[in-house]
Amino acid sequence: MHLFRENKISFPPHSTSNTPPKVFRKEIIISCFLLFLLLPVCMAEASQTRKAAPQGKYSATPASVPAADVQCEKQLLQKLHGIIDPELNVNIVDLGLVRKITCSKADKVNTVTIILTTPFCPYIKGIVADIKKESKKISPHSKATVVVDTRTRWKPSMMSPSALEKVWGIKQ
Repeated sequence: MHLFRENKISFPPHSTSNTPPKVFRKEIIISCFLLFLLLPVCMAEASQTRKAAPQGKYSATPASVPAADVQCEKQLLQKLHGIIDPELNVNIVDLGLVRKITCSKADKVNTVTIILTTPFCPYIKGIVADIKKESKKISPHSKATVVVDTRTRWKPSMMSPSALEKVWGIKQ
């Protein structure tokens, strides 16, 4: 204590009071203003019609794909509807997280490509495990592979109309 008093350490005046400094208050006001300014833009983007809805994405298959593989892909897509995102309580297909499904009976590999709602999704391990489990139910002798695409950013416009209504109450 004696050395502390001799050095005469002083603290900035704002740290002794209970109110934050004026600069900090300005940053909070600016952040809140930007949030309320950008929120309607995000909501408008989510309510616009999407270029490719997840439901129609898997309907058109190339003629070169064997019928057994197409059937496997359709079954896997139906099973993926049962996997629910724990945070949003909507299935991963309606959220637009499932980007591509490929089944190859010849190579004995089922591949599901997904994206994440946030780059550091805390539920990724559980979602990947659920996808692999559902893939193994459809073809037990095939290897289940899940590819997480980190380059593609998820946007609310990727959601299906039912997911938009459930999450944000937007009817289309």
